[in-house]
Amino acid sequence: MIVTLHYAFPSPYLICFSLAFVACFISAFLLMRRSIPRGIIGYSVLMNTFMAIYMGKVYSLVISGNIMGSILDAPLASIGGLIGMIVGSLIMDYLYKPSKLMITRSYLLSIPILYSISKLGCFLSGCCVGIKYHGPLSVTYRGTSIVNGVDITERVIKGVALFPVQLLESITFLIVFIIGVILVVKIKYRHALSVVLMLCAIFKGSLEMLRMEFANKMSANQLVCLLVFVVALGMIFIKQDYNINTNKVGEK
Repeated sequence: MIVTLHYAFPSPYLICFSLAFVACFISAFLLMRRSIPRGIIGYSVLMNTFMAIYMGKVYSLVISGNIMGSILDAPLASIGGLIGMIVGSLIMDYLYKPSKLMITRSYLLSIPILYSISKLGCFLSGCCVGIKYHGPLSVTYRGTSIVNGVDITERVIKGVALFPVQLLESITFLIVFIIGVILVVKIKYRHALSVVLMLCAIFKGSLEMLRMEFANKMSANQLVCLLVFVVALGMIFIKQDYNINTNKVGEK
């Protein structure tokens, strides 16, 4: 499979990134529309958009060791965006105390669809490429790539068959999102959030090893995934999750 990269505006990365946020916000809105006023939901969208982009760039600078670098030119890191959205949601829950963490839970359950669609942008732009791979469905890039307004052509491995890890991540997290929806809407499982977070941590941490950048080494993202898994597991044994549909403690 050959992917030809073109310089264009809007770029595939920007289009997918924007669609990912729209899908995430729609999902979060549907989950909390019965418990949270529309105005508060609107403010949460503004807050989380800013925090996800800001923390995504800050995290990228930190893990690259370029703390004094320009935040405007820094790439967006998915784990940083996750941290930003959690912080933004917690701030909104603090400001609107009747929510009882409903805002944070709704956004956390919606993050898999955001990540799924955004990885399509990575695939079409040639960033976050996989390891060298010559088997079925291998991908080879050619052309010029612009991500976040920055020419990353030199970072793209051209003319070399690579594993399509971005596509695998996109499909995997779409499945995780669907599982979360089934657990919440159909089964009304009280630990749905914990299950979704653990699945996200397992798959993100595992698929990280198939990326060219992190092959044969532990990444900061994997350490964060390990922390998320431990916290999510602890949520099951220490405290019951609230039913996302009623904002009350649910039963299995």
